[in-house]
Amino acid sequence: MLIMGPDYIASGGFDAESSFDLSVNPDRVLKEENSRHGIDSSFLYEFSVEKYNSSKPFDLGLTWKFPIMWSSRQAPLHASRFLMGSGNERGAIAILLKSTDELNDSPLGAKSASDGLGAFVEKMHVFPSKDKISPGMMEMVLKLPCGVKSAALILEFDKRFLHIDDYPPDANQGFDILSAAISLPNFHASMFFPCNDSVRKSPMLSKFQEKSHVLSYTEVLLVPLTTPDFSMPYNVITITCTVFSVTYQSSAKAGRLSEMVSRMSAKIRGRSQEPPKSPSDSSPLMNSKLILNVLFVAALAVAWRYILNDNTRR
Repeated sequence: MLIMGPDYIASGGFDAESSFDLSVNPDRVLKEENSRHGIDSSFLYEFSVEKYNSSKPFDLGLTWKFPIMWSSRQAPLHASRFLMGSGNERGAIAILLKSTDELNDSPLGAKSASDGLGAFVEKMHVFPSKDKISPGMMEMVLKLPCGVKSAALILEFDKRFLHIDDYPPDANQGFDILSAAISLPNFHASMFFPCNDSVRKSPMLSKFQEKSHVLSYTEVLLVPLTTPDFSMPYNVITITCTVFSVTYQSSAKAGRLSEMVSRMSAKIRGRSQEPPKSPSDSSPLMNSKLILNVLFVAALAVAWRYILNDNTRR
């Protein structure tokens, strides 16, 4: 079992042996050589877990003797990402790159960026998204000149409505966008240990000594969705049922419903229909009331629709 320790030499100048106490003595201690942290170095503690069992478990504890101030190496580039714009139509994602040190004229790879740097953009690859399979991704290769301090990338987008089945239970919460990964090809991270047979035979130590690209990640973004008025189907159903109920009630009062039923019954039986016994002078009055009721309900529906649209725009 290998345990990697950070900078165990504190700011007060104490050694690693006097900085903390281990509850279990390690079988071997390896110290990093040619550390990029200056005077500080990292230690690798190796424990053999084969000699431990259920009766004698491996219980490792570390106790600091005094407060420790960590001094990890700062990345050469700091990246932050945030949203821009407002409303349900358009928006933008901005990525701000700040140099923490003088960067040489070296290529810089950035995923999830935009095209606004002109000559700084060397390559660009766009991978379209697939519904319910994989999100879209934009990959760019930037080349920043020597001595650059900051650069900004802005990606504008238009919002669109999703299918009603694709909306989450809480549609107003939005959806998450994964962190943007920024790689620095000319910067590598690795560790060096004393070269001997034990180090060569250990796959984990060999892995630590391999050079790997320095990666920087931005924040995860929460982008609000364009949400429709989910109450509109309920409003349409309510207004439609109201119109039908008013029409049915008016037809029943005017005697039209019984007349229609008698006509259908006569056609089915093949008999001639008897003339209605209701007086003819009441029919125009009932027809005018029915028309007024229908017009009133239609005007009410139009006014309600106008009020809902006005509130949505605000």
